[in-house]
Amino acid sequence: MLKKLLFLSAALAFVLPAFAQHQRRVLIEEFTNASCGPCAAQNPAFNTTVKANADFLTPIKYQTNFPGYDPMNQQNPSEVQTRRSYYSVNSVPNGRQNGVLEIFPMTSYNATVIQNAYNTLTPVTITLSHTLTADYDSVLITLSVKSEDTLFGNLRLRVAVLEDEITFSTAPGTNGEKEFFQIMRKMVPNTTGTTTGNFSPGETKNYSLAWAVKNFYDLNQLCVSAWLQNDATK
Repeated sequence: MLKKLLFLSAALAFVLPAFAQHQRRVLIEEFTNASCGPCAAQNPAFNTTVKANADFLTPIKYQTNFPGYDPMNQQNPSEVQTRRSYYSVNSVPNGRQNGVLEIFPMTSYNATVIQNAYNTLTPVTITLSHTLTADYDSVLITLSVKSEDTLFGNLRLRVAVLEDEITFSTAPGTNGEKEFFQIMRKMVPNTTGTTTGNFSPGETKNYSLAWAVKNFYDLNQLCVSAWLQNDATK
């Protein structure tokens, strides 16, 4: 059952320069809440779309502190709030594809939207791996970020530790949802991310990060995602 702990979860980038080389793995970030009625109504179709397009997508879910109680939010409220403010999200459910395209309602998300983003090329590749320490108390993350072309801007490497699936025996909020997927548990080292600086053509930059794991329901569901984001353009 520990196989998920040892393998690459995601590698993606969404900075668009003049000359692109690689197809772009799509980042979809959703803001949702366990006591939000519209979230419960829209999430099943959204989750089905995400699952059907898993070869092209990396999903991340942020459990907000409104409109009602959400135990997953209470375990990391400040980082969820920071990401929500970053995108000026004021209602749930709400999503952002590759940092710029608002997705609402979540039921409108479909394969065509995903494929259009996937086929928008990028010079950046990210190689990511992670392991748990022998006593399972920390996750160790290593990354290599390479750009085939000159890349510049306010570039941030962001890394999220996720819990791939959380299943409650009874709904933790008031909307009836019992299953939650790809929940952000921690941004490593934080929501600001790691400043990479500019890239010269063919340049590779390497990073090592660690986090002492806490607030996990099931360590077998631990996974890691990473993306390169230009804060000037999202």
